[in-house]
Amino acid sequence: MPLLTVRAIDAQKPRARPYKLTIDRGLQLRIAPDGVRTLLVRYTVKGSEVERQYRLSQEYGEGPGQLKLAAACAEAARIRALARDGVDWPAQEEARLWAEATAREQADRQDGLTVAKALREYVEKKRRAKDGLKARTKADYLAMIEPGRRSKTGKQFADGELYPIAEKLLSKLTADDIRGVHTALMKISQRQAVYAMQVLRAMLRWHGVVVPGNPLGRDTAGRDRIVLRIGVLTA
Repeated sequence: MPLLTVRAIDAQKPRARPYKLTIDRGLQLRIAPDGVRTLLVRYTVKGSEVERQYRLSQEYGEGPGQLKLAAACAEAARIRALARDGVDWPAQEEARLWAEATAREQADRQDGLTVAKALREYVEKKRRAKDGLKARTKADYLAMIEPGRRSKTGKQFADGELYPIAEKLLSKLTADDIRGVHTALMKISQRQAVYAMQVLRAMLRWHGVVVPGNPLGRDTAGRDRIVLRIGVLTA
């Protein structure tokens, strides 16, 4: 049974300064001057002597989206029971929510980010231990996403190594896209193909892009992986 009834809690009025009420074992209610009622669970994880505090996501109350007294007590009891078993559920939940928010933010950003834009951003913001990429290296990287220029005599130069996928959205980039570029480049020069794939791999990693079945990925099976070493035949 809760230490306080709904009626007793409802009788509490806001004060000039926030204050707390203990409404059940390990469960407190914080009442702010503006009347907001926040539920706080206090718990200690097995093996630790530090008492921790977790704010439940829903405000206390009987209205829509609010947490009633019985439900609040049950949630506090669940969290405290897990803590006694050595499980810090609030910390796990916070980590999960942060990871989901980060993934959503990244996905939203990548929806409008092409390979070309991503490579330009990588070139501008990539940092080494002491400084950024060298000017010559930057030029080499950026040339990979440019169409072939035409000389004054009318000679047409080849497109950049990554030009075929330059306008491809990162969120739509596939393993077949990467293999297609690599295969085409291998017909021209193995060294050129390896260099382009090294740049593409570094850029994808820097942006945190996950391409399903990525042939440049470390976890991809050997038979499906593009080996980035000169003189080694690729599958």
